[in-house]
Amino acid sequence: MNLNSILFFLAQTTTAPKPTSDQVETGFVYVIAAFIAVWLLIAVYLFWLQRRQESLRQEVEQLRQEESERLAATPAPATPQYTELDQKLEVSGTVQAPQSNLRG
Repeated sequence: MNLNSILFFLAQTTTAPKPTSDQVETGFVYVIAAFIAVWLLIAVYLFWLQRRQESLRQEVEQLRQEESERLAATPAPATPQYTELDQKLEVSGTVQAPQSNLRG
């Protein structure tokens, strides 16, 4: 047996019979049903994402409003008013060396 006859034999045994027109129509109906089902799932998922995004947007807006109300209700900390210059500082902005270490 040569290679051509082996390939011919394998091709004859592995090929399936051609489907009938009734089988093709049934398969086509399943393809259309799957196509519609996938698009419905995509539409439902996008609708859910839109609702979730709107919910999160409202929550962020509510948190911003609560924060602004909280900041308005608490008095601002008093800022210290400096009336004298620190004696260790020179006018040029250079700092004199400290006389002691940080621990005192």
